[in-house]
Amino acid sequence: MREQARNKVNLYRAYRIGELPDIEVKYSELILPLQALAQRDTDIARQLFSTLFLAIYESLKKDPKKNVEKLDQHVQTMLETSTKFFPPFIGSLLRIAFGSSTSHIVLPAKVLGKVGSESGNYHMSIMLLEKQITERVPVAPPPAKRSKTSSLSQSTVSTATGEDWSELASLYRAIDETDFFRNIYERKISTSEKTSLGIHAELMGDYRLAYDIYNQATNNASFNHAAPNDVAIWEQQAMESVEKLVWWDQLAIATMELVGDTASLWENRTHLGYFIRSHLKLLEGIRKYSNEERKTKLNPWTADNPNPLYPFLEEALQDKTKFAPLLFSQPSFLLCLISIFLLLSS
Repeated sequence: MREQARNKVNLYRAYRIGELPDIEVKYSELILPLQALAQRDTDIARQLFSTLFLAIYESLKKDPKKNVEKLDQHVQTMLETSTKFFPPFIGSLLRIAFGSSTSHIVLPAKVLGKVGSESGNYHMSIMLLEKQITERVPVAPPPAKRSKTSSLSQSTVSTATGEDWSELASLYRAIDETDFFRNIYERKISTSEKTSLGIHAELMGDYRLAYDIYNQATNNASFNHAAPNDVAIWEQQAMESVEKLVWWDQLAIATMELVGDTASLWENRTHLGYFIRSHLKLLEGIRKYSNEERKTKLNPWTADNPNPLYPFLEEALQDKTKFAPLLFSQPSFLLCLISIFLLLSS
């Protein structure tokens, strides 16, 4: 009986059989089958929702009495405040923001990078971010006829920020487009030779060399009068190299040095991930350099000095506003490790 009910097909519209076709079709006779199909298939639902939204949106813009700016704000707010990052829904919102030719939806680069990576909608986020970057480039007027002015004097300069290019490069890297990643970093983000050498080492898989380059560049930043943007790049890429090298003690220490305290981890999900992944590996304690003994020494976890991950997770489990981002921002296997960690710690 259950199998029959599951395989049952509901007929929403029967068409006339014969020489004379149906010439009068009600809107409801089109909507009901589409609605039933959308309830069964998430891909169809995503495409249908975004298509209908854009069609209604474009029709409303033709009426001067209708205020569509509130719709723009609502779409932008949903993307900026999302915590579950449900892929079909986020994909629909990104397509809506991208699809309208005169939309006022302009999303910060960090938001696009975040929702794209968390929901897996990398390509749609890349397209929307590239569209926003392109629209910020002023279009030069066409040269007058017989003008002797060089075309070089009419070149345009993009007003895109370093954050725009950085997030775009990260999205390309996430889908293994390493050539785009490297070109964006070298041409749009940093002109330092150290950055080029470090990225090249990373792409070759030599993370130890990459770390040495970034670490040396960071230590000599003040002496070489390096730009703040370059220093931020070196620090971030050094952290990624440390994680690739599975230096969990060093990653844990560096993360806490950057954020200051665990309360600040909620402001940066990248650092939150570093904190969780590193401390999950440090079950016995953390190794720190001892100036007295001039070597690294294991500092075991004790009742007075527990693993900071345990009280951090306990606090997050009691606060829904913190637990939801934690639950939906981390991979499933990592959440399993967290559950095991909490059982062992109890």
